[in-house]
Amino acid sequence: MARPKVFDPDAALDEAIAIFSQHGYEGTSAAALTAEMCIGRQSLYDTFGDKWQLYLSALRRYVDRSVATQILALRAAPRALDGIAAHFSVLIDDACASSRPAYHQGFRAAECIELPSI
Repeated sequence: MARPKVFDPDAALDEAIAIFSQHGYEGTSAAALTAEMCIGRQSLYDTFGDKWQLYLSALRRYVDRSVATQILALRAAPRALDGIAAHFSVLIDDACASSRPAYHQGFRAAECIELPSI
């Protein structure tokens, strides 16, 4: 019988987003992931599959959150132009509030273009 999980998978996935955003897929080792996520190697594989599946899950969550925030900003304004201004305001606020360098914003979008099956 499998033991119950003693960690929060959602919190662990948020940590994966942070480390992948900082180092990219290729620059992130399984050891770095388990250290940052505060889980064991077997827990990583049992919960998320392999590193690639974890990356895709992290990317999916990142996109879902960022797109949802941007859509809310676009829809909140009565006029399209105001919605576009609100959208860019959200992007600017996020970039300014982040402790990460600007090139890390967007979950390393250039890397996503280079990786297969994204």
